[in-house]
Amino acid sequence: GVKYKIGNIYLNPNAFCSVVENKQARIYDATYNVTYPYNAADAMAYGAEVTASGALLKDFYFFVGLSYNEYFFTEDLKTGSNSTIESKDKQVPDAPMYMAKAALSYTIADFVITPSIKYLSERYGDVLNEEEIDASTIVDLDVSYELKKVLGAKSVQLRVTATNLFNEEYISAINTAY
Repeated sequence: GVKYKIGNIYLNPNAFCSVVENKQARIYDATYNVTYPYNAADAMAYGAEVTASGALLKDFYFFVGLSYNEYFFTEDLKTGSNSTIESKDKQVPDAPMYMAKAALSYTIADFVITPSIKYLSERYGDVLNEEEIDASTIVDLDVSYELKKVLGAKSVQLRVTATNLFNEEYISAINTAY
């Protein structure tokens, strides 16, 4: 990755690639009619992320982040009964392909008001990519207040955060062991 500064704006594009061995996955073995954790899956991930942040005006800041993540199994998985689960090239469970986040911060007196929005694309809850988890968009609001010189500290920050303002129903994380 690199970081560029253009005026008051920072751009930070990154690319990544990783090879993962012994990835845990939850598999179903039809021969024994059981589901269990599989701890020897091989996977690969590659993608890119770009963020931009900075001051738009005095006391008005922004942040935007976009990412693409191709995270997939590199082989079919073998069950305890030696049957094959056709997982090769399937997206790893709980790995969204696209994510985005944006926030604006406005400072007035010693208050900072920050609305933000997060997007998570659809993802899967299983290794066969049959259990699709819907995409979600969540809006939050954060308000902080800074007190100067409190009990020997340079400053103390008080913060109130309201998450999921529009009460969006979504699945935040998937624990594939369950």
